Amino acid sequence: MALALPALAHGQTASDTLRALDPPDPVVTYTLGGQEIILRPWDIVAVELSESGGITDIFLRLTPEAAETLAATTAQAIGRPFGIHLCGHAMLETSVAAVNETGTLYLPDTNAARGEALRALWQGRTRCDRLGPEVFPDGQ
Repeated sequence: MALALPALAHGQTASDTLRALDPPDPVVTYTLGGQEIILRPWDIVAVELSESGGITDIFLRLTPEAAETLAATTAQAIGRPFGIHLCGHAMLETSVAAVNETGTLYLPDTNAARGEALRALWQGRTRCDRLGPEVFPDGQ
């Protein structure tokens, strides 16, 4: 069955059309000193995984706009709590040590199931309510 999408209006991009449809789950959210920032699929350029010995590190490469927001919010939050969450589950809890000017969020010491789940959310292949128990087996 084919999905019928509305035609693009003059000057409208495919990204604009996707945003007008039922929005996908956030890929991740991050919190800085009580402020929550939602990253949707169109805020992320790449999800890169590095695996070694059963440990997976995740690198989220942000769009220029999302990277600018990250830099501005980290500049205002040095020393304050910083958390990254996937579908409501904590992936990283730390504090802001420096301004993030790289446009990359780094999630160290996780596992392949979480990395692949994050990639599937980003690609629109799943939603939070469809993630299997292997992603967060201990509820963490």
